[in-house]
This record gives sequence, structure tokens and C-alpha cells, in this order.
Amino acid sequence: MSSENTQAGPLRVLFVEDNPADVELSQRELRKAGFELRADVTDRKEEFCELVLRDGYDLILADYKLPGWNADDALEFLNQQGKEVPFILVTGSLGDVKAVECIKAGAADYVLKENLVRLPHSVQRALSEARLRRQQRRAEAELRRLNRALVALSRGNQAMLEARGEGARLQAGCDLLWEVGGCRL
Repeated sequence: MSSENTQAGPLRVLFVEDNPADVELSQRELRKAGFELRADVTDRKEEFCELVLRDGYDLILADYKLPGWNADDALEFLNQQGKEVPFILVTGSLGDVKAVECIKAGAADYVLKENLVRLPHSVQRALSEARLRRQQRRAEAELRRLNRALVALSRGNQAMLEARGEGARLQAGCDLLWEVGGCRL
């Protein structure tokens, strides 16, 4: 697994867990798989919200049931904040219906605590999917930029062909820069 772990620097993980032994077991599985970790741990909703807003995590590993709140609350907060951090449930038991609800709400996966050997693979997949989503967003933004440039070029060529005289061509060019590119001369 370590050869697949292309993470630059330590993996920044937020553990949302009320049992320190479970955090240690999860960390041990990830380290065995070659992940270097920088981790924070919380079981309080308020602290979770503060940490998510303050620190840039690569991954959130959360138990489903916590004192006074649960993973549904955490996922709702992440969605409200527009945070796209991979979120994996690491829980003792979770019924199929609840697991599907959590996946629909934005969880990348769930791993049962009795089967932690699956955790590194789940983490690697979630990180890869997040990386692909970021690359896709960048590619889509670049495509929009190039399309705007193509529209401006095409319309500029048409305007230059239709304009009569140097002043009209200059005005047409300025109008296009303003209209298509948002530039003002």
C-alpha cells in the first residue's frame, strides 16, 4: 500500500471518536499501510466544527454515534460549509439502510471497527476520488476559460470584418473586451 500512497507529507486526519483505543487501532492500521499521519481527535460537535473551519484536513474518520450527536450532524455541517473533505465512517455497527443514507449524505465509505484491515484501502480510494474531483474542477474551469477566449476571438473576428474604419474597429474591440471579458479600456 505504501507505494500507492502518493500523499506529499503527512496525511492530515481528523478522528471524530470518543474511544481513544479505537483511534489508536485505526492509526496503527494506517501506519502499517505506509501512511504518515498528523492527527487531531475530538468527540465534541463544537470542537469538530472549529477544527474543520480552522484546519485543512485531508480526511475525516468518524464514529457514527458520539455523545450528544452523530455522523449525520457532522456530514450536514460539512455540506453546509461546502467542505469536500473525504469522510469515512469507522463504526462498530451500522445497518445497511443507515450506511446508504450516510453515503448519500456525502460519506465516502464506511468501515466496521471489527474489519479495520479494510481501512487503508478505503482511505486510499477516498483520497484518489477526491484528487480526481479536484482535477476535474480545474479542467472544467480551464475549459470555461478557453471557451470564453474562443467566443471573444470569434466575435472579434466577426466585428472586425463588419466594422467600417479604424475607429469603428477599435470601438468594436473595446465593446467585445467589456462584454465578453469584463475588461474596461
